[in-house]
Amino acid sequence: MAHDPHPPQPSHQASQQSQLSTAEPHHLATADALIDPRATAAYLGVSIMTLADFRTKRVGPDYIKVGRCVRYRRSDIEAWLVSRTKQGG
Repeated sequence: MAHDPHPPQPSHQASQQSQLSTAEPHHLATADALIDPRATAAYLGVSIMTLADFRTKRVGPDYIKVGRCVRYRRSDIEAWLVSRTKQGG
């Protein structure tokens, strides 16, 4: 079997998809962007139901109601995470 001196190059589309999958979603990029519960739950590593339970118990990040839709500001999510930070012992 002969050695190919020019191995196949990844397609532009495959390269673009690779960059998109590792980059932060655009809607999470700004501090005051409004983020839906699904994306917020994924960002926090909890289920959507846990996030809903946080709202009911008023223990989660601040949220906004836009009509019947729940949205979170990234800055509120980050502030909530900082408030939950515990000192190591």
